[in-house]
Amino acid sequence: MDAIEQTKLVISELQKLPMVSENIQQIIDLVRYLWFPIVESVAENGFTIVRARRGDGYRTQSEVSYKTASLCKTAQRASLPNQTVFYGVLSDDERHLENARAICVAECSKLYGEGILAAGREKITSTQWRITDDIRVACIMSANSFDGVTNNKLLENTKANFLAKFSGDLGVLNIEEFVEHEFSKKVQTGNESEYLLSASIANALLYSYGFEAVAYPSVKFGGQAGLNIAIRPDVVDSKLQLLNIVEQCYYQNGTNAILRQELVFDIKNKVCTPINKTTDAELCTILGKFSIEVQKFEGFQAL
Repeated sequence: MDAIEQTKLVISELQKLPMVSENIQQIIDLVRYLWFPIVESVAENGFTIVRARRGDGYRTQSEVSYKTASLCKTAQRASLPNQTVFYGVLSDDERHLENARAICVAECSKLYGEGILAAGREKITSTQWRITDDIRVACIMSANSFDGVTNNKLLENTKANFLAKFSGDLGVLNIEEFVEHEFSKKVQTGNESEYLLSASIANALLYSYGFEAVAYPSVKFGGQAGLNIAIRPDVVDSKLQLLNIVEQCYYQNGTNAILRQELVFDIKNKVCTPINKTTDAELCTILGKFSIEVQKFEGFQAL
């Protein structure tokens, strides 16, 4: 039996299997028999990864880097329970890191997740990390990933590379559609077991196939503006350098939103510098009728 036929049988078995914690080992074992039609890429030395965390007041690398594995109780899109990875974002344009910051808000903000009727404000800290050595990346997407999105050069280039490599084989295309679906399905809070399959696939790519990171479009940001990237902790420790910590406040009033940068902490010199250039009056003008005391993303602006 060739690899494609075997993979089709494995996919059939996985589709029958309930995604519940009791089946974790069975899911992991089945994924080992999958053949992945993956586009390999490189996150290049000198480029920037942006990462975010809710809250503020963080001043050390350990506070803003990957979580301790023992604190990771549930599956996430690219990590199994009791396993950690470094989740960050690559902007589709290195000159416009606001794209990456916007994706970070979509991924981590509770306020953003409440939808277009929400109003409020939320402290979010973003960090910038320089890649100090090339990182080997498995890109997870198919020929049809986020069709219609035109503002993501990383997505467009990776899809073009995928088609150049696999376009003549329908079996391969169907397999990658299955894998990509697992990385692009929407999962509600409380249903994290639905991530078990994508997390098992990421686990195989990172620890059996030798990749250092996996990259995929942001579901919560509609595939726009860049790619999420999940990096092995050992690679973070050896190939990423934390540059700064930026405190921000995310304001939302219905479909209008602003991410206002307020303070930057220089890691090397241990210096805090206020950077807010938007007054409260200007903020209210942009957001409409809005109380600064009680403060998403369709009219999003990154300042």
